[in-house]
Amino acid sequence: MSNKRTLSAIVVILVLFGVLITNVSAEYAIVSGKCSDWAKEELDQANDLWVIPDSLLDVDLTQPITRLEFAAISVKAYEQLSGMTAWPASNPFTDTDDPEVLKALNVGITTGVSADKFDPNALLTREQIATMLTRVLKKSLFPNWTIKTDSDFALSYTKPLPFDDDDQISNWAKDSVYFMVANGVINGMGNNKFVPKISLNEEGVNGNATLEEAIIIAARMVDKFANDEIIADILKELDHSEDSNNVGSELDGVDTEFEDDETEENDENEALFDTEFD
Repeated sequence: MSNKRTLSAIVVILVLFGVLITNVSAEYAIVSGKCSDWAKEELDQANDLWVIPDSLLDVDLTQPITRLEFAAISVKAYEQLSGMTAWPASNPFTDTDDPEVLKALNVGITTGVSADKFDPNALLTREQIATMLTRVLKKSLFPNWTIKTDSDFALSYTKPLPFDDDDQISNWAKDSVYFMVANGVINGMGNNKFVPKISLNEEGVNGNATLEEAIIIAARMVDKFANDEIIADILKELDHSEDSNNVGSELDGVDTEFEDDETEENDENEALFDTEFD
């Protein structure tokens, strides 16, 4: 009898020890991995909100984020906001077979840069993040939303004062940028600049988002819009107005990830992203 009790006690201790080690490992991956000091607290919150993909738990989060990596984050955000599970689509791409990319494609919140190319390693900009996260939110709220029918699903908001570099924000991204700014999900980069693109501005600030920034922005959105009362305040279904304060007027009919303004350099590698930080 004593041997059985001893064996049972050992089993219990091993189980508890295993749980402890698992929790410590998860904590280490987020808090003690390579990330900026300012990001640690919000990364912990992002972990609690389940928006960090397993593939990003043990990487250098200060590095620029790619289209592939943000596809995984956007899927996690969509699943948390919608309560739905995303499943992979059949793969039309020749340059990636990543399941998270195929989930994002199947949900309808991303496309390729062409019919058979996704360009998974292309870096993302702040204006692209804003646009992609607005898509995630709309798809979570409106199951029938698509990129082509975006203008049929307007989100009402009070537009903040424009950034000094407003003319640098692509037309297709402006409503998404200001919607996210108005709701406290994204901020400027200082000096009333948004820094929408990858190239350095006059202050030497780059508009390319990092992994930690992207994760935190997605977590802020999930935390903000999981509140039913907030959703009720901002939602305006089937609004066909051309008012710029209704997000959705610029993306109708876009077949690939983003269309560039005619006055801008054509860069079909640009895709999903947006964010800001100190």
